[in-house]
Amino acid sequence: LLLALLPFLYACSNSSNQGINYDEAFAKDTQGLDILTGQFSHNIDRIWGVNELLVASRKDYVKYTDSFYTRSHVSFDEGNIVIETQQDLNRLHNAIVHTLLMGADAKGIDLLALG
Repeated sequence: LLLALLPFLYACSNSSNQGINYDEAFAKDTQGLDILTGQFSHNIDRIWGVNELLVASRKDYVKYTDSFYTRSHVSFDEGNIVIETQQDLNRLHNAIVHTLLMGADAKGIDLLALG
């Protein structure tokens, strides 16, 4: 059994990951996420106004659509649904339909739809 596992163990110990600095990769990923979060917040501020960013949490569902010009907010604590748009009534109608027909399974829900 040891002879059968020996090539596998050797291959794992000499994997190409030896040259990777995981702290550096983590820092780059974190920096990239910070940049994307900043861009997201800037887009919301530009369209909806400063300090109007709605953020999803365990108690709040928030979805931006239409390149951030339409948003849906469900507050589970307050029992409210607010759907807003900076676009025409057709976009508002579509957002209302999509929000009300949203299923209970969160796996199939996109929190951001640019189209």
